[in-house]
Amino acid sequence: MREEQDGVELQADEERLVAIKRRAMLVATALVKEPFAERTVEALRAYMDEDADEGQELADRLRSLPEGVLRARITELQARATYIGELGGGKTRPPWSLGSAGEAEREAGA
Repeated sequence: MREEQDGVELQADEERLVAIKRRAMLVATALVKEPFAERTVEALRAYMDEDADEGQELADRLRSLPEGVLRARITELQARATYIGELGGGKTRPPWSLGSAGEAEREAGA
């Protein structure tokens, strides 16, 4: 029972961490493209106020897991990605892909 609870919590933590990282990447892109734009400054401030501390806590929590747990989770995710890729004819984007440039700009407020 404990492992099931840990697995569910781990997945929720993973999802939130990925969302926070994606937002950080969008802010970073905006900082490169338009570092002095008001909307870029606002996006950076919002990220720092709303996500940065939580992201650090989640990353620290995931890093503190035993190596065996992390390796098992990585293996599980790789198996899922391979299976999904086979179903879609191998046309899947990597999980770190931001999609189209227009999508990234819209989400960053650029």
